Amino acid sequence: MAATARHDAGELVGVMPLAGSANRISPLPLSKELFPIGFNPAGPDGEPRAKPVCLYLLEQMRRGGVRRAFLVLRPGKWDIPAYLQDGALVGIDLAYLVMPYGYGVPYTVDRASAHLLGARVAFGYPDIIIEQDDVIATINTVQAESGADVVLAAFPMADPDNWGMIDFDEHLQVRHLAEKPGRTHMTHTWGAAVWAPSFTRFMHEQLAQMRPDVVQRTADGTAQEIQIADIMRAAIDHGLSIRAHLFPHGTLRDIGRPSTLVQAVRDYAGG
Repeated sequence: MAATARHDAGELVGVMPLAGSANRISPLPLSKELFPIGFNPAGPDGEPRAKPVCLYLLEQMRRGGVRRAFLVLRPGKWDIPAYLQDGALVGIDLAYLVMPYGYGVPYTVDRASAHLLGARVAFGYPDIIIEQDDVIATINTVQAESGADVVLAAFPMADPDNWGMIDFDEHLQVRHLAEKPGRTHMTHTWGAAVWAPSFTRFMHEQLAQMRPDVVQRTADGTAQEIQIADIMRAAIDHGLSIRAHLFPHGTLRDIGRPSTLVQAVRDYAGG
């Protein structure tokens, strides 16, 4: 790896993947992560301002102790840094990295690995609204106190056709993860994570062995995206500890599908 950055012991650094193409809700006049969902309370003139969906996760990160974050984009999504700029809007120092190809979220996150040496990482999806206060703050504490390699924020989920699901034991140790499995005994999904440097290293090493030009292909010949659940399953197999922390009353809202986008716009229209 080229340029590197080391961080104070225990520092929590945010990473957000913004390299997706939003195929399911295209065409859009802007990056989906900037799609307005609800309103900020007031602008300088006292009037409310439209709130891009990615701000919900950035606010969670700030409340969780994140003071700097890396946002990984694909070429063409320049409206995101144009809007967020240096992060003063959300109280987090933001830096931007560009991911030239789209083989899945792990590759996108790994683009920032050289800048994460020694840091713990707060991760979430910028097009998913976590409808529970202080989730990042809570799992940050759990990870620091438990020493788990990864802590996942787990939420009840009755729609396994559209969400990644997790299975865990009575001690909340995650045993299995499945991406949109359909019919399943699993009852929870996950919406955010905090992980130790050990998982950043593991993911980088795993991906180095999985050359993008030889990954599995779909029926139409396009590259099969690697999911972060794939890396976490491999981590479990290699003895890393992945723990769930339950938020039994929390919910997640994904704006990445037409029906859920429409519902979110309606539900948040009142501010």
